[in-house]
Amino acid sequence: MLHVKSPDRVVAIEREDTGEVVCTSPCNKEVPATVRYRVGGYHPSNAFVLEGHGGRAKISVAAATKRDFVTGAAVLGTGGALVLGGVLALALGYASQGNVPGAEGVVTDTTYSDTMIAGTALVVAGVTAGIWGGATLASNLKSSVTGNVLKAPPARGSAQPPRTTAATELRSVGPTFFMPLFGGVF
Repeated sequence: MLHVKSPDRVVAIEREDTGEVVCTSPCNKEVPATVRYRVGGYHPSNAFVLEGHGGRAKISVAAATKRDFVTGAAVLGTGGALVLGGVLALALGYASQGNVPGAEGVVTDTTYSDTMIAGTALVVAGVTAGIWGGATLASNLKSSVTGNVLKAPPARGSAQPPRTTAATELRSVGPTFFMPLFGGVF
């Protein structure tokens, strides 16, 4: 019995081999446990196999959407443009700084500080937009599945035998030494 939970309205679970849709969320349906599945849609998920406990598998799906992918890319690009504009404003402000003494010998021209403040604000806004846009873009590269799933083993007949060369044969003949390094073994 497969139970699918998703924040999106409709998510299609399909067989990887045939593309047949076996379930759309919300779903409570009996499906074969030995079949490789994937989440369909704009950016399908990696293949997975159900891990049923007592004949039941519950999965949660975060489906990648085209809208969020495009939004993330647009905001990331806008963030880059804002950073570039901010850096140009900072360079312009730095290059055009000049002291304009007033009656008491203090600087009265605020062009330098105003340009530097605007440039800094543009850089901060651009970095913030870039982080948000990049995260949104990255999270919508592929649909993700959590819950009672296992990473799918390779499809039958798709594994190639390892190629042996003289270098790999030499490496496999000699003794192997382990050296602990920072608490790990390499």
